[in-house]
Amino acid sequence: EAERAGAVVVRHPFNLGIGAAVQTGLRFACEEGYDVVFRLDGDGQHAQADLVVLLAALRNNQVDAVFGSRFLGITSP
Repeated sequence: EAERAGAVVVRHPFNLGIGAAVQTGLRFACEEGYDVVFRLDGDGQHAQADLVVLLAALRNNQVDAVFGSRFLGITSP
């Protein structure tokens, strides 16, 4: 489904766990020259629409990292 939507999908030959998946994804992004990396779990707990808000905060404030929390609420700094 992700590939059909235009996403780049990086795969392992077998399940190596979440830690290896994150490391492989970050390594791939660095090697390919990506400027921004988003990490969302695949369990549906994160709203994909929030990526737009996070990217705007990253671009507008000239910061190195932006973290979202589903626990703090939308008005938290």
